[in-house]
Amino acid sequence: MSGEERLARLTDMAYRSELARIEALAATERRLKRYLEELNDLGAVSDPDTALNMGLSSFDRGWQRWKAMKRAETNLRLAEIRARKAQAAAALHRALARNDVAQGLRDHARRVKAREATLKQMETLQDQALLAALSMRR
Repeated sequence: MSGEERLARLTDMAYRSELARIEALAATERRLKRYLEELNDLGAVSDPDTALNMGLSSFDRGWQRWKAMKRAETNLRLAEIRARKAQAAAALHRALARNDVAQGLRDHARRVKAREATLKQMETLQDQALLAALSMRR
């Protein structure tokens, strides 16, 4: 295996690794969004101040505060995941570019080898034709 082949294989593996990382982050993002939706479905009052204005019991106000805290934590975690996903997307883009270059180098090396083999074959055929012509003269 040539150096170009190894480079193409290595960059392809790096690209696949970055792609898997983005897919894992996207799955985490989906889970957090679902959790946020479930929190929203637990009750209509999302703001503790609204709960106070509605005259809810202290248990209800505590429940609403807990939900608001969990919602804030989830939104913060979701923002972190989205930032990491954006960084991973940039890394994926770079990995794709490196992979394209490596594959281009590999393909070029293959074309050069094929051209050299064709030239060598043509030289061999010319040599054989020359030998045949010389043997016919004798």
